[in-house]
This record gives sequence, structure tokens and C-alpha cells, in this order.
Amino acid sequence: MAFKRTKKILGLMGLQFGQMLGYRMVKGNWNYTTDLARAVFDFRKKEQYPQETFQEATIRLGLTEEDLFIREHDFERQAILFTLAAVGVFGYAIYMLSQQAWYAMVISLLIMLIFVVRIIRARFWVYQIRQQKLGCTFKEWWYASSKEKV
Repeated sequence: MAFKRTKKILGLMGLQFGQMLGYRMVKGNWNYTTDLARAVFDFRKKEQYPQETFQEATIRLGLTEEDLFIREHDFERQAILFTLAAVGVFGYAIYMLSQQAWYAMVISLLIMLIFVVRIIRARFWVYQIRQQKLGCTFKEWWYASSKEKV
């Protein structure tokens, strides 16, 4: 009974009880979270898109052999740059370990892992350009790069 009277008084003052609690915002966040979870954990069979060959992709993107050569060398330079950055950040993480700054060390190692992922991505793209093949698997790339003579 007292709750209804308080709600009525707040309503007369121009305040709405639902807005004070942020009901719309909470409901909107809940709906967004559930929609996101459904999208992430959707295991239904997806539409299969036709596979595009490397030659079809180069024609569609208007790339010449010279463009591919330039991009290959750009990716190689990226890999070298990220390798140097990863080594530098790893050295900093070791220094933080010696200073017993645990959180800084963990963050440094996480940043180093980001650089390592970027190295792998750049090397994978170089492999795809050299082989002129799209859709290479990680296993193919790893086997070929481990057997590659440097």
C-alpha cells in the first residue's frame, strides 16, 4: 500500500519509477547480451560460400605480379618489425620480473603474444602469396615453414 502511494507521489512530481531504476537500459543490455551469446554459440550449419582461387582474387582486386611482389616484401618487413618488437617487449618483461613487478610483467607478456600473433599472420600471408593459393590450412603452412631452408 505504501509502495503504491510513493509511486503515485513520484508520478505527480514528474518522476517515473521505471526510469529511475534504469529498467529500459537493463532490459536493452540483457537483450544485447543474449543476442550476442546466441550469435557466438550458434552451431547450426552455415551457408557455404564458393571458394575463390588465388588467380580469381588477383583479377577481382586488380593486382599485378609486381603488386604481389611488393606486398610480399611488405609482409616480410612487418614480420621482422614485429619480431624485433616482441624481443624488446620480452626483454622488458624479464626486466620487470627482476624488479618483481608482476603485473607489468604479465601485461608485457600479453603484449608480446599480440606481436607473436601478428608475426604468424604476416608469415602466413607471405606463404599464401608465394604458393599463390588461398585457403591454406595452418597445418600446411606450419609443415612448409618448418621444412623451408633459410
